[in-house]
Amino acid sequence: MVKIKFCGFTRIEDAEFALSLGVDAMGVVFQPNSPRNVAPDADIVEWIGAQSGVRRTAVMGTCAGRPVPAAFDAVQAVDVLEWKGNESKWLAYRPGGSVWNERILTVDGLLVDAYHPEQFGGTGHRVELAHWEEVRRLWDRELWLAGGLSPDNVAEAIQLFRPDGVDLASGIESAPGVKDRQKMTDFVQAVREASQNVFSRE
Repeated sequence: MVKIKFCGFTRIEDAEFALSLGVDAMGVVFQPNSPRNVAPDADIVEWIGAQSGVRRTAVMGTCAGRPVPAAFDAVQAVDVLEWKGNESKWLAYRPGGSVWNERILTVDGLLVDAYHPEQFGGTGHRVELAHWEEVRRLWDRELWLAGGLSPDNVAEAIQLFRPDGVDLASGIESAPGVKDRQKMTDFVQAVREASQNVFSRE
């Protein structure tokens, strides 16, 4: 089954509903130029950090010297490979952004996202298949797909990319940082149906 991560939460009510849908991971963003940026002491950060049974992730443009709230069990960094503490290490790898080198081999998971020169995720841009396949040839661990996903296209993406997990923010929103319940429901259903259809044949 393809795993699901919803990212960029700013409201507890949205996170509660996502959790009721059984998503595998939930993320908040600590990045000032993101429309989904939240403060480390925001109520939504405390709420997600208190949950169990779901992977709690913090997305950061730079991690050097910036501690993540202790309750969070994964850090997903963009363009840098330096963490403080014992958090699981994840890297959002974007063409034109991070440089592929031996340091990437120290991370636990890789998320392939579309590149935007001014935004760290949530752009709605799609990942090119050729770029995905290049990364897949070099990477034999958990690989997640992000970028331009929505309830309408995630089934096609799962069939084409065969990811271990999918991650999105803008594709389930009515406005930046405001999640849409119907879109969240439709996305989860689409992922589960596509996973069953695609992987049951293999």
